[in-house]
Amino acid sequence: MPPASIHDLALETLQHIFTYACADEGSTGHALALVSKYFNQAVHSIRLRTVALYNIVQIESFAAFLTASAQRPRVHHLFVSTWLDGARVVQTRTGDLSREEEDYEIYPIEAYEEEVNWANWTTLRKELNQKLSLFLPRVLQFVSMDLRSLSIVHSWEFSPIPFPTCFPSLEQLTVFGPPPRLPEQVASSPCFPAVQALHIGCPSVTLAHWIHHTPAIIRLRLSELSPDANSLPEELVTITSTGRPAEIEAHGIQSRPLLKVIRLQMRNISRQGLCTSFVILYNFSAGTTVPSWILG
Repeated sequence: MPPASIHDLALETLQHIFTYACADEGSTGHALALVSKYFNQAVHSIRLRTVALYNIVQIESFAAFLTASAQRPRVHHLFVSTWLDGARVVQTRTGDLSREEEDYEIYPIEAYEEEVNWANWTTLRKELNQKLSLFLPRVLQFVSMDLRSLSIVHSWEFSPIPFPTCFPSLEQLTVFGPPPRLPEQVASSPCFPAVQALHIGCPSVTLAHWIHHTPAIIRLRLSELSPDANSLPEELVTITSTGRPAEIEAHGIQSRPLLKVIRLQMRNISRQGLCTSFVILYNFSAGTTVPSWILG
């Protein structure tokens, strides 16, 4: 009697096992597909449940793959980053490979005018922006119906990412960098109707805009907040208060969200920033009905 083999398992059993194995950025599913034809068949429908795209080249390649696929992959979790491309643009602009992109949010460009390579910087930035505007919306369009979580780390060197459609099944959304540009046709209806956890990493945030598009939100996290975000305390009090509906609608919010947790994370807290943090907390707690909130 020949020894038992994993290939003897039923297809459904293998798929159940592979579902747990394919929880990384996609490399495990790719490796399993190369083992044998049987493994390829078993992992085909689940190998792309989780996908991570770390640069614009990968975004372009994945868009081409989705376009050529006979059967639409069901992507449940997607991570997209343009941060490395942004760092490349900064390095091209300054010619100094030792500086990180973050440095240029602290020191103005004018401080490096003598080093700036404007021609190469403009060309590279325009080229990458065009590719990003073409291919990333295509990827988002393909995965929008099945996506459960979406995380975007977008460089400030590029234009806001255009979102081509709504995401009806999305439950968790994380956005760092320039806020995305939402489609005009859904301006009056929520773009993320099922999102319960929202994480925004941006120095200045307009909450009314986000609350409108995430009516089911329960957990809100705001990171990288600037000490100059002066309107934030009033917005937080408004969306969490027991005030009259007319007062809430006056701030552009159609209905009060069912928030349970709000977390605030200030960026580069100095003495001035610490005072602003206390003001935010004091004003926020003055009329809130939210059970818990956290600073830091």
